[in-house]
Amino acid sequence: MNIVQFVYQGVVLMNTVVTSREQILDAAKEIAALEGATQISIRGVAKACGVSVGSIYNYFPTKSELVIAVIEDFWRGAFSGMPMEELTVLPLPDCFHRVYTSLESYMQTFQKSWLRELSHLEETEKQIGRSREEGYFSRIRSLFLTCLENDSKIPASLWSESFTKDDVVEFCFVNLITLLRAGKGEPFFREVLCRCLK
Repeated sequence: MNIVQFVYQGVVLMNTVVTSREQILDAAKEIAALEGATQISIRGVAKACGVSVGSIYNYFPTKSELVIAVIEDFWRGAFSGMPMEELTVLPLPDCFHRVYTSLESYMQTFQKSWLRELSHLEETEKQIGRSREEGYFSRIRSLFLTCLENDSKIPASLWSESFTKDDVVEFCFVNLITLLRAGKGEPFFREVLCRCLK
């Protein structure tokens, strides 16, 4: 944050606090991390940045847009440290473990109830947030499918109309999100997966 003085003929007319979109987003993320996503407010973020409410509205015309930007930034950050190329060569149970561990570790920087809290957002925020999340979620599904297709140890006879790779991928994805929301570990699910893919 910078203080800019407007000077006219040697007289200071006003001090204006200049802030950036990134600083606003950082303040909103800090609130989400400490208090939860539902506690983000334009007024609270303005106070944290030391600027007027109007300054926030210059970058985020609505609270929903600010919350959605925080959600999107959360998922971007969660994926930034995930070595996707390395994971594609792992068997699916090992890949699942690495993805779970990476996301769970990243979520430690946020309030533990982060994923549960997202379901308490206003309906508009939820819908737009889900569409933004879906881009990241599709990457996880694609990764899981690639692992299945690359695993030569899985017998071809395992697959049928009632037990498809797509079904296994969706089963893994749903359980990944469920386990992250519940804050539980994944060893049992990983064992189930190992047994299912023999």
